[in-house]
Amino acid sequence: MSHDPVRCPSKALVMDRDNAHRGYWLAMIPDGHNAEDVLRPEYFGFHAGRIRVGDVIEVQSEDMSWWGELLVRAIPAGLNMIVTRKRFLDHFEVDDLPAGYEIKYLGHTGKHTVFYQGNAIQGDFSTREEAAIKVFQLAGHKQQRAAEAAAVDSVAAVTVRRKPGRQPKQAESPAEQVAE
Repeated sequence: MSHDPVRCPSKALVMDRDNAHRGYWLAMIPDGHNAEDVLRPEYFGFHAGRIRVGDVIEVQSEDMSWWGELLVRAIPAGLNMIVTRKRFLDHFEVDDLPAGYEIKYLGHTGKHTVFYQGNAIQGDFSTREEAAIKVFQLAGHKQQRAAEAAAVDSVAAVTVRRKPGRQPKQAESPAEQVAE
């Protein structure tokens, strides 16, 4: 049983500019298609009548996690295929997020969304890098709040000294110590 190959949707490929020597195309690769798909000759095959040998196709995933450039090397007649060679293909990954955090791409509406312990915290980030910056801000804020709480707890446990001649008194709350 054969399955149909993944193909570039018509609306995903647009002419950026054209000159006498080559055309420059932009392909926004939909979610669910990957870099391996765009390297297959069938992927851009339905566009064989629009593209010519020597053209450049800039490819970018919808979630902006990878980007690259392909050079059109051959368009075999009647086969609905375009043979390309990768000039470059870069993947952008964000690793080592703090424990409990993850970033998910939720399509055009939610874009990249930050989750903490399975709950969505904030979304609408254009790239994983933007979302990761928010993750580290949130994690840093949590650590700062934990440090502040620990400091308050340790201050609450400190014995407050009064004027000479009076007995030291155990503070009842951090607010009481601040008031003195």
